[in-house]
Amino acid sequence: MDDATYPKSAGDICTGDYIVIDKRPCKVLSVFTYQSTSNDNMCAFVATDIFNGAVRNYGVPVSHQCDVPRVKITNYKLKLSDMHGKDRADLKLPTDDTV
Repeated sequence: MDDATYPKSAGDICTGDYIVIDKRPCKVLSVFTYQSTSNDNMCAFVATDIFNGAVRNYGVPVSHQCDVPRVKITNYKLKLSDMHGKDRADLKLPTDDTV
């Protein structure tokens, strides 16, 4: 654990939270709890890597302390201008996600 993460019990992590899996920050898509063959309560996480979108699975005991990344989301607004710094309102950006 370092300043970029903090510990949280696996049983307290919910869908939409963030978790570190294989040293990668991930957003939890779903959480399942079940009882293993040794009668331990377990959590199974399905999550996506926040940088490359890879799906990751992770299973741990409910009482296990997981690393949770400190995630800060910042939205930026794009401003188009010409080489002289003048705003260009006549340019249109694509609106679909294929770009």
